[in-house]
Amino acid sequence: MKLLPALAVLVLLAPSAHAGLAEVRDLARNYNCEVATITQTGMKTGQSGSTTYQVTCALPGAATEEERKANGMLIVRCNGPLCILLRKGEISAAGK
Repeated sequence: MKLLPALAVLVLLAPSAHAGLAEVRDLARNYNCEVATITQTGMKTGQSGSTTYQVTCALPGAATEEERKANGMLIVRCNGPLCILLRKGEISAAGK
């Protein structure tokens, strides 16, 4: 019975759920991005922590230059379990 209060404390102090790659992938699909790679580019710790991801989209070989500029990459920020799109655009020269 001494174990029960200890378990209750652990459950109450457990960290909240954080967004993972599945949430990032779902957001990318909502913006018509077939995910090629997901790279974590930043992480802010603390009470209002967030994680930033760069998502590279797989474009068809016949994609025009305009399509590549408009749909090549997404920048996504996740705060806790919620992810938002920060930027949609072309793949930078460093990202190629």
